[in-house]
Amino acid sequence: MDERESWDDSVRSFCKLADLSELHSGAFLSHICTGAVGIISSREFVDINHTEIDAESGVLLSYGQSIQPPSDWTADSKCVLGSNFPGCGWRLMPCDENGASYPGSGADSAPCCRIQYVIHTELSGWLPSMAVNAGMTSTLASFIKASLSHMDAV
Repeated sequence: MDERESWDDSVRSFCKLADLSELHSGAFLSHICTGAVGIISSREFVDINHTEIDAESGVLLSYGQSIQPPSDWTADSKCVLGSNFPGCGWRLMPCDENGASYPGSGADSAPCCRIQYVIHTELSGWLPSMAVNAGMTSTLASFIKASLSHMDAV
């Protein structure tokens, strides 16, 4: 996940602040690119994320929430600090060609997957949240497309 900016065009930079690998977790700083041709400012998030794969079902879960930035952290003056509330994340579930779940098969044998994405984010900034949230739709669609391409590549 450290190289996310190499495959996700919506991310300007993504770095690990703390490694909690024994818990399959980590603290990350991400800078999200501007949106709507620069009208929507870049966003900055300081999050703790957890990722796990259920070996029996093949379901991959990745979720997290924003945390208080470290005391020695300096905000990027070109960004607005956003906040992800608990439970934000996504779930990839193996499924068959018709979209039915594929319980117990493991991810390697499923011909496709179903993605569930949960977002509960405070983006902050000067623009009305309705305008910023509208821009989120295309950003999320781009993220999912980039994620799937990246997964195919690895």
